[in-house]
Amino acid sequence: MAQKKIPIASATKVSSSVYLGVAAVVIAVAAGVFFVGQMMSVVSTSFVSTSTAPAAAPIISTVSPTDVSLYGDIVTITGKNLAKAIVKAGPQQLTTISISDTSLVFRTPVFNNFNSNVSGVGYLNGYVSTTGGNVAFGNKGDPHEVRIHNPEIYRVIPSFALPGDTIAIDGNYLPTGSGDTVPIEVYFGSTTASTGNKANISTISSIPSSILCTVPPLKANLTDPVDIVVKFLPFNKTLKLSQAFHYTFVSSVSPNQGPTGGGTTVSLIGGNLFYYVDSVYFQSPYDYLHSSLGAKAKILASSDDSLLLKTGAHAAGTTTVNVNIGSSTYKILNGYIYK
Repeated sequence: MAQKKIPIASATKVSSSVYLGVAAVVIAVAAGVFFVGQMMSVVSTSFVSTSTAPAAAPIISTVSPTDVSLYGDIVTITGKNLAKAIVKAGPQQLTTISISDTSLVFRTPVFNNFNSNVSGVGYLNGYVSTTGGNVAFGNKGDPHEVRIHNPEIYRVIPSFALPGDTIAIDGNYLPTGSGDTVPIEVYFGSTTASTGNKANISTISSIPSSILCTVPPLKANLTDPVDIVVKFLPFNKTLKLSQAFHYTFVSSVSPNQGPTGGGTTVSLIGGNLFYYVDSVYFQSPYDYLHSSLGAKAKILASSDDSLLLKTGAHAAGTTTVNVNIGSSTYKILNGYIYK
C-alpha cells in the first residue's frame, strides 16, 4: 500500500511541543521529509506548580516605644518581610493595627498583675513569626528590649477650670488610644455617683503620656479642691491625685444693675476664679449679633471669693457678664442690666 506523502512546505511547524499518540517515524529522503503515523494532540511543555514557597524570615530593625504601659499600648516594628507576619507575646497572638512589608503596628496585651506601687513590672517576651521563621524581641537583654511599666499620674493642667473646659491629666505609661476603646474612666471628686462627676475622655496620648478630658458639670458651688480619680477597668484599680483640681464659678453679681454711663462698682461673688481672670465684658444680644465684645469693665481688686469691677458705658438693656480666663469664658447670663 502506497504511503501518502506530506510536503514539508504544507506541514505545520511546532516548537517546544510534544506529539502524543503513535510515535512518528521520520524518513529522510532527498525529495523531502515525510511524517508517518497518527498525530493525536499537542500540549505545551510548560507546567504550573501547586506548591507554595515559604515566606521569607522576618527581619526587625527597630521597635518603638521601648517602654509601654501594663494596661496595653501601641508599638511599631520596622524591618523587612513583615507583610505576612504575626506577632505574639508568649502563646498569645496580639492584635495587628496595620501591616506592610516594612512595618507592623500592634497593641500590646493587658497584663493582670497591676500594682500601683511598682514602677516596672517586667518585659514583653514577644516574637514575630512567618512560615519562614521566627524572630524574638522584647526580652530582657535583647537588642529590642521592651519594658512594661505600671501607669501613674502626677499633675492636672490647668488645675483651675470651668465645666466644659478640656484639661490634661499628665502621667507616665498611660495606655494610648481614644476614650471609646481604652477602658479607663476619670472622675472629679470620687467614683461614687452621689459625690463624683464622671468626665468625658477625648484622647489618651503617649507623647507626652496624658489623658485629655472634659471637666464635668459642677453639682453645687464648691470652693474646696476636689480629687482626680483615674479608674482602670476591668481590674477596678484606681490612681488618685488628692485635692488636685478647683472648680471655678460665679454665684452672684451685686449690684446687678446700674446707669448706662458706667462707673458703677460691682462685685462678682464666687470661688476659685478671680486670681486668674484676664478680662470682664458686659455683652448684650445686640453686641453678640454684631460680633462686639460689649463694654469692658475695669478690674479693681480680686480675692479668692470675689472680684471688684467698675462698669463701662453701655446702651440700656440686659447684658451677659463674660469672665475671660485664658481661652475659656465663664458666662453669667442676664447678669447685669443697664438703665
